[in-house]
Amino acid sequence: MKFILLYICTFMLHWASAQNPFPSRLSALDDEELLEIFNEFSGDSIAQEQIARTYLDRARRAKDTIKMARGYDRLARIFHHEKNLAFADSIIALTEHLHHKTYPALGYILKAASYYNRNDYLYALDNFLLAEDASKLNNNLYFQTFIQKNIIHMKMILGNSEESIKLSKKYLKEIESTKFRDAYKNYIRESYELKKGEVEEDYFRHYLEALDLITQAYMYSKKYDSALKYSKRSIIESDAIINNEMYYSLLARSGEVEFYLGNYKNAIDSLVKGINSRKKPHSLLNDYYYLGSAYLKLNNNKLGIYYLDKADSIYNRHKKINPSQSRLFHLLYDYYLNEGNKNKQLEYLNKVTFIDSLFSEDVRYFNEKITYEYDIPKMFKAKNELIEILKSQNKHKSKMLIILIVALTIISILLIYFWRQRFILRRRFNNLLENESKKKNQISSISDISIEKVNDLLDKLDFFEKNKNFLEVNLNLNKLAKSFETNSNYLSRVVNLKKEKNFSQYLHDLRIEYATERLIKDSFFRKYTIKAVAEECGYSSAESFSKAFYRKHGIYPSYFVKKLNKPKS
Repeated sequence: MKFILLYICTFMLHWASAQNPFPSRLSALDDEELLEIFNEFSGDSIAQEQIARTYLDRARRAKDTIKMARGYDRLARIFHHEKNLAFADSIIALTEHLHHKTYPALGYILKAASYYNRNDYLYALDNFLLAEDASKLNNNLYFQTFIQKNIIHMKMILGNSEESIKLSKKYLKEIESTKFRDAYKNYIRESYELKKGEVEEDYFRHYLEALDLITQAYMYSKKYDSALKYSKRSIIESDAIINNEMYYSLLARSGEVEFYLGNYKNAIDSLVKGINSRKKPHSLLNDYYYLGSAYLKLNNNKLGIYYLDKADSIYNRHKKINPSQSRLFHLLYDYYLNEGNKNKQLEYLNKVTFIDSLFSEDVRYFNEKITYEYDIPKMFKAKNELIEILKSQNKHKSKMLIILIVALTIISILLIYFWRQRFILRRRFNNLLENESKKKNQISSISDISIEKVNDLLDKLDFFEKNKNFLEVNLNLNKLAKSFETNSNYLSRVVNLKKEKNFSQYLHDLRIEYATERLIKDSFFRKYTIKAVAEECGYSSAESFSKAFYRKHGIYPSYFVKKLNKPKS
């Protein structure tokens, strides 16, 4: 029954995301089901916030501190940097006095992740270290190893490559230990249902990630032969798991190593195979960057720039890049420098200087590698020179553009004037032909009605007008035809021909003429409200009467009455 309820709620939430929140449907789920459905809505922050706040409100009413922390935990994953930090701080403030396996350590982890996504690597490292202290205090070995992996990665980025090799090998030993396996199994809450073999497969993924971490550490240390050894080992061992995405990720990593070894064809082969199963933007940016770089090394500029442009477009969408990938902008700058494309040169010089300002204070790798190859002050000078050249060119272009705009404006005005004159004359000519055609059609269309019938209907219409039967409310063609003992088609055709207007216009004209004449002659009638005047003249509403009056005379009845009541000077 719960499964069916969960399914229905999931379906309704998808439908309701653009409609109403339907909080009552969420209230039918228990706490664990709320957390499960939260994961199903990954990427939909509106639905996720609704689910997380439902969970949090329930936890507050129950005064359950851990569940409150879980609610803040989910909220800290779905917003912008500042708001995520605020929710992570709420977790820490709520649980810092507790000895719990998950909290407050997870609060520091969430803060570290948010800083990492902003390229604030030192703040990220600080919070990972705080998370490590909290997890040690509460004996959470699973968290300790997870945090250790991220600290090693931070140290790589920040330039401590030799230390990273030692720490990553130590990390692999910890992952291989039975102590870690037991800690991993114990960390998963009993209420979380896993498929058969899923725990073992997930553990093995951690093991492969540890091998990949060593590969990266050797790459950052420029020991590419050792990096290749661990890369090959991880690929061979990844055959044991079902997770193909992990295999292709490791294959792409081997492509990076082959690139640094100068084996550009091997690099391209591995990267092309790996890229097909990559989904995360950051991973795709990395693969495109190395693919483009490898093709450039093989003097295939067309494919090289094609892939570098794809990497750049991902950066433009997500504004996330690692120091090791920042050479992307230097390569694109060099290419457009040779092409003589000054606008593109300036675009990539701006990106180079921005990335330098982002990383230069924190990242020793960036300073040693990039600043050594590219003299940043020289690039600033080149940037300023380019700006001056483009300014000069733009001034000349602006003058020419103004002249062109003025000329085009004059030509456009003349063309519009002549076109409008032709259009008016053509419309008048067509209207004349159309009116003549209508007259012929009307004469033709009435020829099948006997003269006696036409005369009879005209007599009845004359009586209808003299007796002011047109003042009847809700009168229409069918009603009048029935009272004339004829069909509506005959009556309509006679009105069209003899009155030279359709029935609706005919009826409106009679009523408005009556109203106008009576308002002029009858001062007492002028004291009526517009609604009362409308009803007297056969209209069901003041609005429809006012519109009909305006169509006939070009002024509204209220104004007409006002002018009539004004004393003559």
